[in-house]
Amino acid sequence: MRTIIYNKVTYNTNISEPANVVAEPKEIYEPNEKTIEAIEEGDSLVEKYKKGFVKGYTNARDMFNDIFSDDE
Repeated sequence: MRTIIYNKVTYNTNISEPANVVAEPKEIYEPNEKTIEAIEEGDSLVEKYKKGFVKGYTNARDMFNDIFSDDE
């Protein structure tokens, strides 16, 4: 039993704490072909970035400035 005082009113509560509750997955996720392709594409872009072939941006303004300057 716990006593809680809220706005000068005393409440007696019984709060049970769950012990070691672990959620079990309902089903096993198997990615489809498009998801696998997207993951592989992302991995290849990361490798290109690390090698210096792809430019990384820290803000959107720089990215848009480069995009609009490439069109001209």
